[in-house]
Amino acid sequence: MFACWDYPKDNLIVVSNSGALRFFNFRGEPIGSSLRVPVPSLCTSTEAGVALLVGLQELRLVLVESGSTEGYEAVSISIPRLLHDNKPCSMLAVPPRFSDSGHTEIFVPFVTTENASTVYHIVFHEKYMCHDLGVYIEGGNFVHMALSPNGRSVAFMVRDGTVYVASRSFDDITRLLNINTDVIPSQFMWCGDRCISYLHRNKQFDAALNFPTTLSLLSVDDPDKSDYLNDIPVDAHLVPECDGVRILSARSYQFLQVVPEPVRRIFSVGSRAKSAMLLSAYDEFMCGNANSVKIIRDLQRDKHGLSEAVDDCIAAAKFELSVSQQKRLMRVAAFGKSFCAMYESDVFVDVIRHLRAVNMLCKSKAGTLLSQAQLSELKEKLVRRLALLNYHQLAYHVCELLGFSAKDVMMEWAMLMLTNSSVSQADEGRLVSRVVDKLKCCKQSAYCEIALKLYRSQRVSAALAVLEAETSVSERISHLLQINQLEEGLRQAIRSGDTGLIFTVIKYLISSESSDALTLLKKFVTSRRMLFVFAKSARVTNSKVMEIFKTYPDECAYLDLLRYLEEVRVSTGKRGEGGQSCEDLLVIKLNIVRSTLLSCPMGTVNIPSKGGLSGNTYSHSLLSGSFRPPSDSEKWLRLHMDLMEEQKNLVKKLKDRRFLDASVTKTITLCHEHGCKDVADRIKNKFGVSDKMNTWCMVKAAVETKQWNLVDEISDIRGKGRSPVSGFAFVRALFANCQRQQAKQYIPKIPQIEWRMEYYVLCGDWKTAGADCRRHSEPELLSQLKDRAKGDTDALRQIEEGWNSVQESGAVRLAKLFG
Repeated sequence: MFACWDYPKDNLIVVSNSGALRFFNFRGEPIGSSLRVPVPSLCTSTEAGVALLVGLQELRLVLVESGSTEGYEAVSISIPRLLHDNKPCSMLAVPPRFSDSGHTEIFVPFVTTENASTVYHIVFHEKYMCHDLGVYIEGGNFVHMALSPNGRSVAFMVRDGTVYVASRSFDDITRLLNINTDVIPSQFMWCGDRCISYLHRNKQFDAALNFPTTLSLLSVDDPDKSDYLNDIPVDAHLVPECDGVRILSARSYQFLQVVPEPVRRIFSVGSRAKSAMLLSAYDEFMCGNANSVKIIRDLQRDKHGLSEAVDDCIAAAKFELSVSQQKRLMRVAAFGKSFCAMYESDVFVDVIRHLRAVNMLCKSKAGTLLSQAQLSELKEKLVRRLALLNYHQLAYHVCELLGFSAKDVMMEWAMLMLTNSSVSQADEGRLVSRVVDKLKCCKQSAYCEIALKLYRSQRVSAALAVLEAETSVSERISHLLQINQLEEGLRQAIRSGDTGLIFTVIKYLISSESSDALTLLKKFVTSRRMLFVFAKSARVTNSKVMEIFKTYPDECAYLDLLRYLEEVRVSTGKRGEGGQSCEDLLVIKLNIVRSTLLSCPMGTVNIPSKGGLSGNTYSHSLLSGSFRPPSDSEKWLRLHMDLMEEQKNLVKKLKDRRFLDASVTKTITLCHEHGCKDVADRIKNKFGVSDKMNTWCMVKAAVETKQWNLVDEISDIRGKGRSPVSGFAFVRALFANCQRQQAKQYIPKIPQIEWRMEYYVLCGDWKTAGADCRRHSEPELLSQLKDRAKGDTDALRQIEEGWNSVQESGAVRLAKLFG
């Protein structure tokens, strides 16, 4: 009943007389599921689908276009009831690329009176719109409607044979002529953008009249200049193109075009156009006649005359289908271009490439007759069609000439070769090698995509062989994982030595949650070690991952420790919320440590017999970044259990919840704050805390409790003994609590003179700072001091007094003597 083409997807849509819609691809293979609608009375193409007018009692307009999925979807809208009495004879669809709304628009004409018609405008959108355009066309109902190739004009014919042309929105309507016959043409369409064609078949007339099948041509610009073709086949059928009309019949194939202006200017008899003069000059030159020089000079008198003549010759060559005529016109253009100093050659070269492509398509087995305009409109779609018809070599050469990407063509060719069912398993390797060599020769590198398609086609061995040609290791490994070649992917990642790739494979295997995939990680030493690093840094708690490390107790114990620290963090948060008591939280922590010890069997851990551990080792905040080797893990756990027992007792005794989740040094500091020196000393000795660290804990406790005299006692500032802690620690602690005068007495104990200068300045003791510079012979530091005191005369005076109040030390003078 009706057939049209889905141009975006290159599918054929067929509407049967039963209302069934079927869809076929470019190879003629059925695609998707068919649709069924009531038997339509009118059909028209929308470029991306078909619009159908259906219904007997109630008219509905149905639009069938490709949806978001692979198939087609149908939507419908009701036609106003007042129009049901006068059903239309034609309708017109405007595709989204031409419509003002950006959506498919339908124009449906209806008879309003006995001899007049109007047009209804329907827009298919989220909210369907249907309204009367308010036009008044005499002559009866519309019998034909056609949209121009450029989408700007609409041609239509009414019942009495009058032909009109209108703008796309029907704002401007022009009457062209009346065909002066009661026989309505069987076909009505545009031939280019400025010419209308319609076909009368001989069987439409009385046989006695012997009326031939006639194709009429009507110029939009000059309706009086009409033309008729009577020598076309009786069974001719017209197919519109962007620049003409194809005339198809059972035994012939013709293409009708309107001759463009450049061709008329060149070849019209007696033409004095610049391009005709250039052609004459070329002919004279080829005959050796000096008259060609005079013609060229005449053309050069006009500033743009010669370049316009060259443009006309190039445009005329694009129109011609005869190879000899194309060559002649391009030679004339090249001849004229040689006298144009500023003429750009890009257009000239581009046209030559397009002409070569057109001629190659025409002479090939495909036998495709295309014009330049059609080739420009098809673009990459032409290459896709050739590939679908298995003309891969032709498609590749077209890509080379027109500058298109040949990736998809070569991929389809490779798939066609490698999925051939007649190829045996023994010959598959040689075939893959030939295909890969051809891809390399054509500078194509879509090996990963081809391998993925081969795997989906159950050609696993061929997919692996093709994938080996991929030069990018990361791409190759990524696609090995995609085609389920996990062991090979892991092996190649390890072989590459790239830790990022190894981690990528490990994460992929973990996310797959397959026991076989995880077992692969134990097969290679490198992957197992990297898995341990990954599990440590990412806090992996996957039971299947932990199962792998059960045979490696040291690593398992370490991961359990990390789990413990995570539980401590969570329990600390719960403690802040007041959800559990301190005793309960400590019990939870102790249980976790005990379970961690049980995961490390006796005899598998080498516990050192000597050596103490520093107090900072037991701080969970430092553990995650500086944990000892797994060989010390059991000893560490037992010591940590002892610490938690001490903390539990101290929380009960002193009612201070800060002991919970405290490190060894923090616990000692808190004991000093509560005045429990004996408990602090016991913990110090039990856990091997150094005297220096213990002294520092005492200082922090004294500062926290504001016992400033106790700070002096700890430092023994007035005695002859030497404190284990440097003066810098005392200065920093006192400064942090705004005790600057007390801190001044500790500044001389700081070994670095730069830091002493800084703290002297903060205290405002400029004189002592100047004296210290003199004592250590530091004139550069003295200059820096003066720069910082710039503008403060009192500070500058104190610096000079301090510098002059002392002499250089003997050691400094001795160094200068022997320096």
